[in-house]
Amino acid sequence: MGPTIISIGSINADFQMRVGDSGDEETSRAQRFSRLSGGKAANRAFLARKLGHDARLIGLVGDDDLAEQALVPLRRHGVDVDAVMHAHECATAVSIIMVPETGKKRIVLAPNANEGWQPGHIHAAVLAIEAASPDSVLAMDCEIPAPRRRAAQSGDAAPLAHRARSRTAAARWRRGGAALLAAGARMLAE
Repeated sequence: MGPTIISIGSINADFQMRVGDSGDEETSRAQRFSRLSGGKAANRAFLARKLGHDARLIGLVGDDDLAEQALVPLRRHGVDVDAVMHAHECATAVSIIMVPETGKKRIVLAPNANEGWQPGHIHAAVLAIEAASPDSVLAMDCEIPAPRRRAAQSGDAAPLAHRARSRTAAARWRRGGAALLAAGARMLAE
């Protein structure tokens, strides 16, 4: 089947509407409405499964009913969501996606749980990555707010990043996986 794709990052409950050209009108009518699973990390894991790879998702959802909207379709298609964690007292991320006839979509995102990473979540994510087989491929998105990126660059995440880098270097991650993991751990640990 090939390597396991480990996708870490955003997980959303998507609300998609097909809309016509509303011009300057305040209210538009949708031709079709869909409730979907989404988020860059969730989409990558889903597509990896569709292409025949084992896929594991690592990320955060809220402690609300939208978490199931985001995760059930992934489970149904065989994505391993055991490493998805809950951000307590936080809503699952939500995207409102409007797709006009031209196909140029417009997205409004409420990141919610995707921004709720705490030290315990980071530790659990690193353990999940460390437990992966050596031929796994790590893919992550960078939907991290600028202040958190700056905090990561200040060195606050150095011990976690060093631990992750040491472990993955020993596991001989394919094509720069150790560098990706170290960078990802720094971004998440801010």
